[in-house]
Amino acid sequence: MKIKIIACETVADELRSLIPEGVPYKFLEFGLHCTPELLHATLQEEIDSTPQDVDTILLGYGMCSKGTLGLEARRFRLVIPKLDDCIGLYLVPGRNTIASTC
Repeated sequence: MKIKIIACETVADELRSLIPEGVPYKFLEFGLHCTPELLHATLQEEIDSTPQDVDTILLGYGMCSKGTLGLEARRFRLVIPKLDDCIGLYLVPGRNTIASTC
C-alpha cells in the first residue's frame, strides 16, 4: 500500500519526524482555514493531482471550518481524522494535554 499525506502546516514540525522515508507529503498553509471554500478547493486539487500509484491519502486535517466536508477521492481511499480541527491531532482523547509523539 502506497500512501500520500496532505496536512496543515500547523502540524508540519511534528509530522515530519514521523513520516517514513519515501512517503510523499504536502503541507498546506494555515491561512487557508480563514476561507473554507479555498481550503476545500485546494485540498480537492491536491487530491486530484495525486499520482495513480498511490492507494491511500491521509489528511492531517479535521473538519477545519467545514473545509474537508464533501471532499472526494475518486481513485483513492481518503482517511480524514474525526476531529473538529487539525489542532485536535495533538490532543489525547478525554484529556486536555498534548499527545507525546515518542
